[in-house]
Amino acid sequence: MTIESASHPKVTLVEGDPFVALNKILEIKHARFPSEPLSSEWVEFDVPRGAALKKFINEKLNSVDSEVCSQNWDGNHKVVYLRGVIDNKDFRSALAKMVSSVAEGNSLIIWDEDGVIRKDKGRGKASPGASSWRGFKELCKKHGEVLSFGVPLEEMSREYHTEFVTSRLKKHGRHISPENVLLVLEMLPPNRAILETELDRLAENTAKYEVSDDEIRNIIFPLYPEHQSKVYGPLGFAFNTGNYNKIMDVSDMFHHNDEIPYETLIGVMIDMAGWHLAAAHILTYNKDLLASLTRFSQPKDPEAVTEMIRARHDLPDRFFGPPPKRRKYKSIMYPNQVKEAVTFVTDILAMHVGKKDNLLKELVLLATKRYLVLYEAAVEIRLASEDDEFTLFQNAVRKVSWRA
Repeated sequence: MTIESASHPKVTLVEGDPFVALNKILEIKHARFPSEPLSSEWVEFDVPRGAALKKFINEKLNSVDSEVCSQNWDGNHKVVYLRGVIDNKDFRSALAKMVSSVAEGNSLIIWDEDGVIRKDKGRGKASPGASSWRGFKELCKKHGEVLSFGVPLEEMSREYHTEFVTSRLKKHGRHISPENVLLVLEMLPPNRAILETELDRLAENTAKYEVSDDEIRNIIFPLYPEHQSKVYGPLGFAFNTGNYNKIMDVSDMFHHNDEIPYETLIGVMIDMAGWHLAAAHILTYNKDLLASLTRFSQPKDPEAVTEMIRARHDLPDRFFGPPPKRRKYKSIMYPNQVKEAVTFVTDILAMHVGKKDNLLKELVLLATKRYLVLYEAAVEIRLASEDDEFTLFQNAVRKVSWRA
């Protein structure tokens, strides 16, 4: 149920640091809807990139307009949340029209997650309207409010990143040397959500005042031979939360900043979904899931296994043939991700199982479904044109995750 709508602005434009901005949007949602809203009360639209944008402007924006500029059939007020702003004149004109036409009691929330409006550096005071993004911002102020949360951490100086790491650990009673601050910043991107999460985890898992370089490598972002991908740790963590927004934020960051293809990103999620499926299977016959999955995730040396069998049964070399290929470590989980996968399966995935009377079986089925969704999407992305990759990727993430 909604609370009284008179206290809510018709239009809210949110810009600035994505981590702070997203938390504010969730705060607005929870304030407006203390319990989970109906699908007709909170309506979300994601703005696509590339060639799909033209189709979105011509077709989908009409749906956005009809949602926010008309009352619900049952008389309840509604919030329309538009995630993303694209620097496009037609898009800006359509948004300006909506901002000026929001129905009484409804609210339009626009999140400029890429800082398009903030980067409009025109001079002088702009008049409210669609002629520029500064003018659009003034139009939002006229019909509602603009919430600005500063420059994203990614755009701050290296000195600020250093201070951020130091002060975050200081809050937990930990100290880190300048050399180890650089080590952290080499391992993690300057993204507020990722840094706060990883630094909090580092502090929670270290007993001493001084944080060592070994602890950083083992807790934050361990690097295995043959698998030193910068993607696996942060994206693996995001995927283990099951949160759509977190997964998309980390994926967007790697794709746009590091030019990592969507096929690679979805491959990491397939890897994690495979571990979720393994964990669900283990639960059906072994209640000590953490210990079992930890053993299962350890690197296996085929030569050591062969030698054990040879010694136990006193077998000659001719029984074994050529030495087996050494296993690659592509799918070996980082130690902290074993715990995250267990928590995801037992706490998050279990919460979304439909039939609670046969929980373990349904867990396996749901984990299997998520794995297949990602696998099929990976095949489609591999065959698709570059313009369609984002939509396919986004649809797959939406099917295997949940909104906060």
